[in-house]
Amino acid sequence: MDRVKAAAKSLVWSLARRAKPVAFADLNHVEPVSRGLGWERGMPIDRYYIQSFLAEHANKIVGDALEVGEIKYLKQFGSLATRRSIIVPTLDAARGGSRADEIIVSDLTCLSPELEGRFDTFVCTHTLNFISDVDGAVRGARSLLKLGGAFLGTVAGITQISRYDAERWGDYWRFAPQGIASLLGRHFGDGVEVVEYGNLTAALALLQGFAVEDLPSANLLAPVDPDYPVVMGFLAHRLT
Repeated sequence: MDRVKAAAKSLVWSLARRAKPVAFADLNHVEPVSRGLGWERGMPIDRYYIQSFLAEHANKIVGDALEVGEIKYLKQFGSLATRRSIIVPTLDAARGGSRADEIIVSDLTCLSPELEGRFDTFVCTHTLNFISDVDGAVRGARSLLKLGGAFLGTVAGITQISRYDAERWGDYWRFAPQGIASLLGRHFGDGVEVVEYGNLTAALALLQGFAVEDLPSANLLAPVDPDYPVVMGFLAHRLT
């Protein structure tokens, strides 16, 4: 009986392989095209999704706005009237000039009480993956906001380790949509919005270090497959 079952299973596998043959030569290497997410080749796959999410929610970037490390996205998507500030963990990280209206040197997990309720918008892209006390970081993000203020950002799902970050402050987490929704819900309550981006092609391209420009068409990134989340965008408001 065991032999019959094994033979039947082997036949099913064989039929499956014939129906969807694999060109193993395409996989016959262990080195990625880029270990830097494709930055040296063009726009990284995850940046494409980050910008797509922020473009869709640009109307939320208003008033006194805060971004992590630089004001790149506040300048790109915020209004001209937006007051732009940055938050960095150390003064060294703020050197080089960001043209921000204010530089705040502080750790999201242990903020000064004087920062409570100061901002209308906090743009936080691909940062929570690199904070060990991620629960404390989200608690801190909420505390920075005014009542009704928006916490707007992204986290990484399927992606390679960022060696640059891992060797400096750590690369700790990869998120699933349910995970980031649960984390934000603990601190912001109801009304958390999570948007998923990615599919098999996007995941493979990002892991290989392809840039968007390497793809036959950027349209390949548009379909969303919930089993292959590459980037998740989130929007949460401080309600109390």
